Order: sequence, then structure tokens, then C-alpha cells
Amino acid sequence: PIAMKIPLMPRGSARPQWGLSLADHVYEYYLEKGITRFIAIFFGNNAERAGPIRSGRLFDE
Repeated sequence: PIAMKIPLMPRGSARPQWGLSLADHVYEYYLEKGITRFIAIFFGNNAERAGPIRSGRLFDE
């Protein structure tokens, strides 16, 4: 399985989300000051593209 954190950008943003519809589970969580993010979990469906993401890590530290 792969988990990706994807920012929730305002409508009309230059970087819209893509690939979320292929995720097996999508969670939205509160970050701070009204900012939220999505966590997309991919178990069996492989999205050719998903994002946008800033960077990749094996785990959060």
C-alpha cells in the first residue's frame, strides 16, 4: 500500500489534484488555520499519476 498527502488547494489553483478517484480510501484532515489536506491510500488500484505532492519520504519523522 501507498499513502500520499495531497494539499487541498483553493478552486482555480494552478495545481489541482489528480488521481484521487483511483485511491481506495481518501481522508481529509485539518492541518492549521483552516487548511486541510487529503491522505490518499492506494492498495490495489495504481494511479499512473496522483498529486500534487511536494516531496516523497518513507515515513514521517
